[in-house]
Amino acid sequence: MSTHWDDSDSEPEVVVAEKSVILPRTRQPSIAKSLEKVAILESSVAGSVKDSDTSSDDDSASVGSVASEDKDTFDNTDELLVLDFDTTTSMKSMISQFGCNYFNIISEFADVEIFVISLDSLIVECLAHSYHDWTLSGQSIILTKQIDRFLNQFMTFGGKFKLVVFTDFASQFARDTTLGFSRAVAIAHVSTGPFAKDLIYFTSPIDPDWERFLHEVTPSFLMISMDNVTKEVCAQDDINVTPQLETIVLNALYHAVPVVSLTSVIVNFASVSAYYISPALCVRYNWESFAAAHWECNSSLLKLYKAPTQDASKFRSVGELWAAIILDAKKSASVSEHFEALCCAEKEGAKRGLDVIKDRRLLLTTATAYLEKLNFSTVKFSLTDFWDGRMIIGCFDAICANDPILPYRIQEDFVRLHTAAALTKSIPTDTSDRLFDPLPEVTSPLLNLPLLYTVKSPLLDKYVPEMKVAKSEQVFEDGLKPDYVALLQDRLSLETEDH
Repeated sequence: MSTHWDDSDSEPEVVVAEKSVILPRTRQPSIAKSLEKVAILESSVAGSVKDSDTSSDDDSASVGSVASEDKDTFDNTDELLVLDFDTTTSMKSMISQFGCNYFNIISEFADVEIFVISLDSLIVECLAHSYHDWTLSGQSIILTKQIDRFLNQFMTFGGKFKLVVFTDFASQFARDTTLGFSRAVAIAHVSTGPFAKDLIYFTSPIDPDWERFLHEVTPSFLMISMDNVTKEVCAQDDINVTPQLETIVLNALYHAVPVVSLTSVIVNFASVSAYYISPALCVRYNWESFAAAHWECNSSLLKLYKAPTQDASKFRSVGELWAAIILDAKKSASVSEHFEALCCAEKEGAKRGLDVIKDRRLLLTTATAYLEKLNFSTVKFSLTDFWDGRMIIGCFDAICANDPILPYRIQEDFVRLHTAAALTKSIPTDTSDRLFDPLPEVTSPLLNLPLLYTVKSPLLDKYVPEMKVAKSEQVFEDGLKPDYVALLQDRLSLETEDH
């Protein structure tokens, strides 16, 4: 196995024995101790190499003396890496210089060990899953349950971790409505759940408090991914959070904190396998200016997260919170004739196609801003199922068509919220409560199939004999290509007649 996980063909390959367990934590103090000497070398090398024109013979001798004194130290540690940050820097190439292996990291879950998880990166990874339905900005319950399952699996091993949020990501995510809203909902969910005590906030990796945290806590590793958001969730092609994530990784490695990739983490009964990037002794140049070009270091965002201004004690449910958000949205900008229909939509499923992009953006942007300044310690209800775009758009279609959609049993609660949100559109009441009633149970579904292909197959007859009794009004012989457009139109016309 190569010592570098992304070596090019031009570099000589060094074969080493793969280790079955992670390096013991006793190596970390030796690296940290050497970093003090590296600081001396950085200042000395800066005078002898970077400013060679003005250096004196005494300076050169001084550098040689320091290097001679530290020769034994460097011989016993990894190769000294020089990280020179400039406009042409490839951070991926820099990261590839650090050794990376895939093995069991279960020993890092000791009682005294604390590791750090980047919540921003975890949100990006969860949003990339293919089972999300991004109709009208997705479904919050899927994202929040993903995060809960991921974090709870480490709790079973006794893992102790901190969830770090870099507040500068807020402005980057806010450039896309769905992306910014999803991040705000995820942080709100974590802030009102059992992991709220583990949340910590920093502006960026160049925040002095972040570096102080790394030195004081000395986490066993930082769990993070460097992947960008997917096109399915983010409509803006120019949004790229990978450079920011890479700066976090390089900064952690420089401070002797190992990095574990969020991707390919496999948790079994007695093991946790993951890609583990080991730190190495290194010096870096031009880091401050390079990092400042990638991060805003907006202290006002950090202050907003640490000292929220919006009290939520007056809200008793998600519905009351949405009523306040809708009221703010109506006050902040003009809305179309469809806005109230969108806001009145409760929950029931259906199709894409909605010509209210401006209204949707206004509503979700207002909700994002509201959540970011909400004091979560005053929230008395769960935010797990905060938004369900797929269900809301179905109700929107029914409201626009003046179909009876409002269940009779919640009419009183709806009127109260309707008034609180200053909405005026009337919603027809459905006395049959078809939104709540379960679908009728079908005893013999094979006797009334929408479509049926007849295939002569002894294998099918042997292992799926129940298909012999299958019946349908639309039967197609094997080899014939049906007109799917006509079939779909017939199906839609039948559903319209039923309603």
